[in-house]
Amino acid sequence: MCWRVKTNQKEVERFGKLLKHMRKDAGLTQAALAFEAGIGRRTIQQIEAGTQALTINLFFSIARALHIQPKDFFEGFEIDMEE
Repeated sequence: MCWRVKTNQKEVERFGKLLKHMRKDAGLTQAALAFEAGIGRRTIQQIEAGTQALTINLFFSIARALHIQPKDFFEGFEIDMEE
């Protein structure tokens, strides 16, 4: 059985902006973060632009590359419960 979850575009875009901010705070380029996470630079570019949502595997790879705990990534990130 395959479950499909509706993607909330606004949250994908907010997550991308947060990732960009965290990447820059870490002093990394998109290429450097992509290398450390073992993914393509274009993938980082698309996530930051809000055109690609993350899988859980991709999220953990990026968190490891940024040397942060997944829970720390979401500090201050809230979702709109009304949507």
